[in-house]
Amino acid sequence: MRLSLLLLFAILVTEAHAQPVPIWSTAESQVTPFTASYSSAAPAILENGDALLVAGESSREGYASTVRLSLVGTTRGQFGGEPINGGPLVAEAVLATQGEFAVLRMTERQGEFNSPRALVVMVDAAGQIRWLLPRFGREARFLANGDVLLNSRNQVIRLRGSDGDLVWVRNLLDLRSDAIEAALWLPQEIGPQLILGIDFTERARDGQQIHPAPSYLSLDLATGATLWERRRAATSRRAFQACGNVAIGGDPVFAWFETTGVATDVVLERLAATDGALLWSARTADVEYSDGPCGFAATNSLVAISSHDEFTGLTTLAALSHAGAALWRHHLPVRAASKLVPGAAGALLIASPALLPGDIDGSRIEARRVSDGGVAWSTPIEAPKIDWRVLGSELRVAGAVVDQGAATLLLRRLDVTTGALLPGAQTGANGRSLLAANVEFIDGVPFAARSTGNLDLREIVVKRSEPETGAPTWTRTHLLTQTPQRITFIDVVAIPAGRLLVRVNFQITEPTVQNVLTLLVIDRNSGNEIWQRDFALGNFGSPSVIGTSDGSLYARSTVCANPPACTNIQNQLEKLGSVNGATVWTQQGNFSPLAARGVDLIGIRDTNQLTLVSAGNGAAFWSQVLPNSQSIPGFVALDNGDIGAMLEFRSGPMRKLDIQRRSAANGVPLWSTRPGEFDDVIVSGLLSELPDGDLLMTARFSGPEQVGRSRPLLARVDADTGALLWTQRPLSSGDRWQSVRAMLGATATHKWARSLRYLDDLNVQYEERFALTSVRLLDGAIGPEHLFARNYDEPLASAGFGTVFAVAVAGDGTVQVENSRPDSMGLRMPRLQRWPAVGSEHGDIVVRRLGDAGDIVGLGPSVDVEFEIELASASSATDAKAGFVSNEDGLLAILRGCTVVGGGQCPTNLNSALEQSLSLGPNAVMRLRYEVFDQSFRPGEQPNSRSRAIFHVDPPYMFGDDNLGNNIHVMHVSLGGMSDGFE
Repeated sequence: MRLSLLLLFAILVTEAHAQPVPIWSTAESQVTPFTASYSSAAPAILENGDALLVAGESSREGYASTVRLSLVGTTRGQFGGEPINGGPLVAEAVLATQGEFAVLRMTERQGEFNSPRALVVMVDAAGQIRWLLPRFGREARFLANGDVLLNSRNQVIRLRGSDGDLVWVRNLLDLRSDAIEAALWLPQEIGPQLILGIDFTERARDGQQIHPAPSYLSLDLATGATLWERRRAATSRRAFQACGNVAIGGDPVFAWFETTGVATDVVLERLAATDGALLWSARTADVEYSDGPCGFAATNSLVAISSHDEFTGLTTLAALSHAGAALWRHHLPVRAASKLVPGAAGALLIASPALLPGDIDGSRIEARRVSDGGVAWSTPIEAPKIDWRVLGSELRVAGAVVDQGAATLLLRRLDVTTGALLPGAQTGANGRSLLAANVEFIDGVPFAARSTGNLDLREIVVKRSEPETGAPTWTRTHLLTQTPQRITFIDVVAIPAGRLLVRVNFQITEPTVQNVLTLLVIDRNSGNEIWQRDFALGNFGSPSVIGTSDGSLYARSTVCANPPACTNIQNQLEKLGSVNGATVWTQQGNFSPLAARGVDLIGIRDTNQLTLVSAGNGAAFWSQVLPNSQSIPGFVALDNGDIGAMLEFRSGPMRKLDIQRRSAANGVPLWSTRPGEFDDVIVSGLLSELPDGDLLMTARFSGPEQVGRSRPLLARVDADTGALLWTQRPLSSGDRWQSVRAMLGATATHKWARSLRYLDDLNVQYEERFALTSVRLLDGAIGPEHLFARNYDEPLASAGFGTVFAVAVAGDGTVQVENSRPDSMGLRMPRLQRWPAVGSEHGDIVVRRLGDAGDIVGLGPSVDVEFEIELASASSATDAKAGFVSNEDGLLAILRGCTVVGGGQCPTNLNSALEQSLSLGPNAVMRLRYEVFDQSFRPGEQPNSRSRAIFHVDPPYMFGDDNLGNNIHVMHVSLGGMSDGFE
């Protein structure tokens, strides 16, 4: 099928749809200026004459800053976020501006071994993202209604400006049966129709590349349909464009470069906009050209073109009349390609990169006379990258300078008649960062601690909130005894005796540069300080601290013995008194505390000795050497003082987890059990205690019946006898991997857990789905999963990846959540939230792709793909989200049709590429038809590579899916060849 209308999936940077509306939510940090380093910057002039700068950071991965500069003030913004796979965000160009909005070409680097991801991003002048596409954009133009035309390699795409949805797309390769590339430039100004000149590259039968005569094509702006098409007259030389066409009296004028040997001519052709008829053609012979874009402009009296030769260092500047007659020509000694715009009274403005006095890398703007092309005036601009716009009697210029990591935005105003500089402005870019902060639910109560950001950085604010409402119970400000230069981090730790421990790591400079740890002990009920103590540390992290029921602390740390050099470090265990934190005793050596037992402390000495030490002096009561290749990743202090321990055993490929009960008297095992089958590889264990005292282990395993498939392993162990009451060892479903981890909150019948699912087992793919589930204590059955966060490897700030952490389920079923999802600046603002209890409705949303299994192939640039969605339940599912995602491989899709049997509501917005809502009645079946397009399409061949995408139906949070892995389909598409009209 030979199709001209394609549509694309657009990603909106919004809240993750799976997350519920919180009952309450708090933001627990402050945003402060961050002195960032920048590697790239792109300037633009907005319609009102303000300057806009977009600068990609080199000091932090994944962030970009924006600056809007007017004559009266500055607005700074930031977007991005911590990338999943590492790498900077590069600002390559501002492609177009209209009103308060700008379309950007960005590159998101993805680590050392992965190729960069190209992005097209729309932001407002305050630096907030409106929408983005994981797509290469060579050029963009705004339409009058705010929509955007995008030149993306072989395609022209129209995007809806409000949300990035697709209006239409044309794959221009579909015009020629042997084409492998379609090179084009968008018109500099868009008229009532889109008129393009297209230079095709074709592959001949002998495998050589040929360049037939280019085509002229007119497209309907509303639909993308062809209005008329003409072939340019054939020549013996390849003809190509280096800039977009201009208009004279509504007719397009194109510039075609033709190269023979070492000589290059440029041919200007004016066409009739109505039907493409050639009105005139004019050749300018032997111009300077080697590579790069040309300058092209039409004033009210002439048409001018400039082209540059990087080898000779010269630029040709030539002018013709509106009738195509040659007027004048100059050779200019400039450093790179020049830009042209119309000036006042028909004059021509030319901007060229220049080396200014003092070896300043800048630009020079000149006004050229209409009569002879001579210089009327010339003004230097101290920026190598500029954008400009004529506003009445002024020429507004935005310049970007990146020097030693600093990005500066210049706003220059020139009198358009004389070139005289008028008062302007300039400023530098600055990022935004969060002050150190930490949030925790402790015994179900929300606590937060943060730095205030005052000049001396001594103030630490600690807050306790009400679990039911999130309202502050108390807020206290505590002063550190020393003045930090920089606070590295803050964390909040639960300790017994009704106390709260706040650890503050910071750096001081007097008398020398040192790292300091402050332990701040606070009364939980009042917020009052009990004691505070500083420790001088080397660069070895923060110590682990264990609290006791009498209010004293045990701290295991690495101490710098000779600051500031710290060439001598010591490991030690220290007991701190409950009244003032004074040292009660110190024991040298490597001791990691596991738990305090009132009058003594249990821990690991020298990595393999389970040891009980005295609370009075630190002397060992007993020590048990663990078997070789064993460690204790899990530990539970039982009520009678005995120890519930999980030992990890490794021997070659064998990896097991043993569950033990060890005597409080001497540490000897009372019993030991090893869950799982003989051939299972078991890793990543977690041990927790059930309400009746039994032990629950959750781990991951792979067994011989599904080699390489990592799955959850759950086991309940009788705490008195060590008997395995049950073991849950499920098979993986489809191609999904699942982990289940117990969390706080349990009843007599079940324990709550978090579930994490991955898509595929590839290093370059990071799709994840986080769900709240339950484990039935009777037999270990895993309950329905309530999806609450997701990540489909979205570019820039990802709403689901590693930011949402459900920590507990309260007695009323509400969920306590630590949520540091990125905000509009890409910063992971620490939040505490209370979510509603999950609903009682549950079932299984099952997605199936209809048709032949395996890769999706077809002729032409698109193919229809149908998905069947079944709700295998007697309940209804409302507001499920259906979407199609191909963030890496560029597959495009548009919803074309929907039918439903058994009750429900189809998506309301057909012919859209955005994610949409649907509802399913009990046991209903819905069929969605998508038109899917492959950007790797080549009409004369079947591509060798496959493009990957996922189709997903995400259930609402209140609906528990029996098998969350069933509602995603990973597909591969490979389209090529031409339609014969009969398929």
